[in-house]
Amino acid sequence: MIPTRTRRKIYTSLYRTNLYKEDSIMDDLLVNLRNNIRILRTAAGETQAGLGRVLFVDRKTVSSYESGRTVPDLLTLIRIADHYDISVDDLLRKDLQTL
Repeated sequence: MIPTRTRRKIYTSLYRTNLYKEDSIMDDLLVNLRNNIRILRTAAGETQAGLGRVLFVDRKTVSSYESGRTVPDLLTLIRIADHYDISVDDLLRKDLQTL
């Protein structure tokens, strides 16, 4: 039988490792999101102000999305995906720069 103190250390270690993995996955999603918004917008020939009008946000807000300072809320994320005819999953997970 493993002593309680050792089990706690193991569980703590596993918990921290899992959190680090989740943080890494989240970082990847956010990097993809900000890059993909910029890629889709420029490919469509839109300005930040033009996309802002579609999303009902200010140009500065679109700039913040593209720079990674802020993250769009769920409704705005759906609007972006619908506007560019792409799934939310692809918007978050795919690196559109390589396509």
